[in-house]
Amino acid sequence: MKTQTYPKFLVLLHWFMAIMFIGMLVGGLAWSQDLIPTAFKGTFMGWHKAVGVSLLLLITLRVAVRGWAELQGKIPALPKAIKPREVKLAKLGHYGLYALMAAIPLSGWLMVSSSPKGWPTVLWGEGEGAVLWPHFPLAAELKPMVYGLMHEAHELLPYALLGLIVLHLAGVIKHYKKDGVNLIERMR
Repeated sequence: MKTQTYPKFLVLLHWFMAIMFIGMLVGGLAWSQDLIPTAFKGTFMGWHKAVGVSLLLLITLRVAVRGWAELQGKIPALPKAIKPREVKLAKLGHYGLYALMAAIPLSGWLMVSSSPKGWPTVLWGEGEGAVLWPHFPLAAELKPMVYGLMHEAHELLPYALLGLIVLHLAGVIKHYKKDGVNLIERMR
């Protein structure tokens, strides 16, 4: 028999990453609108890069745990009240969310790695005790092409993620209001 709720670890990852991504979307929008005080920009960008690396690692972990849970039969099936077409749309939406959750921090990593400024990504600490994240291999050799492309991608992909998040929430609300199906219970 299939479970009715997601494994607790996946639930925790879902909500933790949701909060982190929303924070990153808000922070990125504030940066792009020049709302970050000049005196705080360096610190802000350091945090932004460190959280981005954390999210890249977390999405990798989440995909691995999700795959393991799927193999173990621990992923709940969608309720029968949801139409087959909507099940396919939900799967497509989830694939899109996962792809964007990986592509956004990956594009940021590639952008920083190929930046003409060459600034390091500091995960935590200062000076000699700082823990650095390495630049992406080969990005330096492709600087002119990669930097511009990744800069654009890193600015545009978050809007696609935001759109999919809105659709994700709209689907949950639609199923609750119209179909009487509470999908939130699966993710508690």
